[in-house]
Amino acid sequence: MTHSNLSLSFKTLSLLSVAVLGTSLATGITGHAATTLPDSSTPRAVTIHALQGDPSTNQTGTVNDGTEQTVTGTPLQNVTYTATLITPTGSAADMAVSDSSTYTVGSTVVTGKTGSDGTVELPITTDGYYLLHQVSTVNGVASMQDAIVQVPLNSTATQAVDGWLYDINVYPKTDLSQDNAVNKTVEVGDNILDDQTGTAKQATVFAGSDVTWNLSSAFSDSLVTDDGVVGSFEVSDTLNSNLIYKAIHFMVGNAPINLSEGADYSLSTADGKIDLQLTKTGIQKVKAAKTSASDPFVINLTTSVANDYKYGQIGNSYSTSIKNAYGVDLSNKTVADAPSQLPGDSNKTTDVPEVYLGALKIKKIDSVSKTPLAGATFKLIKAESASAAQALADSGEVTATSTASYVQNPTTGSDYSLTTGADGEIEFDGLALTDSNSVSGATSSANTHYYAIETQAPKGYNRPTAVVDVTASIDPTTTKVEVSNNLDGSNIKLPFTGGQGLVGILVIAAVAGTSSIVIRRRKGSKKA
Repeated sequence: MTHSNLSLSFKTLSLLSVAVLGTSLATGITGHAATTLPDSSTPRAVTIHALQGDPSTNQTGTVNDGTEQTVTGTPLQNVTYTATLITPTGSAADMAVSDSSTYTVGSTVVTGKTGSDGTVELPITTDGYYLLHQVSTVNGVASMQDAIVQVPLNSTATQAVDGWLYDINVYPKTDLSQDNAVNKTVEVGDNILDDQTGTAKQATVFAGSDVTWNLSSAFSDSLVTDDGVVGSFEVSDTLNSNLIYKAIHFMVGNAPINLSEGADYSLSTADGKIDLQLTKTGIQKVKAAKTSASDPFVINLTTSVANDYKYGQIGNSYSTSIKNAYGVDLSNKTVADAPSQLPGDSNKTTDVPEVYLGALKIKKIDSVSKTPLAGATFKLIKAESASAAQALADSGEVTATSTASYVQNPTTGSDYSLTTGADGEIEFDGLALTDSNSVSGATSSANTHYYAIETQAPKGYNRPTAVVDVTASIDPTTTKVEVSNNLDGSNIKLPFTGGQGLVGILVIAAVAGTSSIVIRRRKGSKKA
């Protein structure tokens, strides 16, 4: 028996059965002498046990003689086989599977399909020689080689009755342990972000932004057999509570594929629990769209980050539940998350992609007393440089320039503006944690600079006109910028001394003295 080289990591199928394959046929039909003729009343059958396994090795303690064996392995269901009655054109000992001139094919054909236990019994009513054939095949996957078997089989095995085996057991094996790898990446906008790891596992966005999670799974050719048997394909993804489902699209390899909900797949999104199941039609469409054996099936799951999400890390893993047409479990899942690592960390090892959001704090204080000040209003600017931010602030423009723009409030959609309270503090939340080479460009580093401009000062204080460099962080409690204000000098009322102040005092004193004299005179006249 020869073995074919296969793509998709499939290996050839072989028989752990009677020694009747290829040139070993002669041994199989003439090697043992029976002392009696077969019993015509005993039922005959060829029982096929289809198994997942390495076809190049036999299990210890098993023999290939048609008797029933105790073997272990994953059974292959939904495999259809036929046994066709053939007649030797010459000596039966000269028949060879590969030489059709050595036999003629009759009209008697017995067909059966393996069940969940991987076994099918083909009942035989006419004694003779039968050509065994596997009907269920997969493109690019080697099926069982055809074989010729004698029914009943002349045998000296202990299971034989008077030298005859009436139930001939065949144990074909195939290795269907295809690649079942899964992968998940994160995408923002039209391009996967360069997260400095080269894995597209990290991205950072503003609260309210859309994020697409690319759920990629190997799609085994064995999900569909050539005779129309189809397996099952299901994907489950429980979204973080701060992610909101928006839309779903599909790709095979690098090409989009149009699948219709209902006809090609069913989808449930209740309570953030995403469950997608391909229908039989959908599985067939995906397989037909593959241009190479290695093409994955990719689900583009678009979500939005909650508007009120403040800061931190949002991970997203998923799992597949896949069985090929033969019942082999090809399920897998992305690996559980590793400890938090900031965007741009090249040491990140987790398979779970993550989105990061940050925040920053500003505290307004009196420049002299250092006491907190209420009533200071700030706007936040995203810019390529401090000078670009300053230019925007000085111009009074409210729209973005080519190098700077005001950050938008994720809830209101207007410029992000906050006013300090009694503690003098404000916190800008839901911020992306990376700068851009341009305002609208893809992120390229893990810098987290923003610029704040004070648009209204506390009552009685001067308003600084210079932008302040502030830093966002995944944990804003570690970073807080204090911005001081000087009290407006025109509001400080100092007492006047000298000059008119002294004259006023003397006038008052003189008037008081005159009044005193008048009073004394009146008192003197009464005494006289």
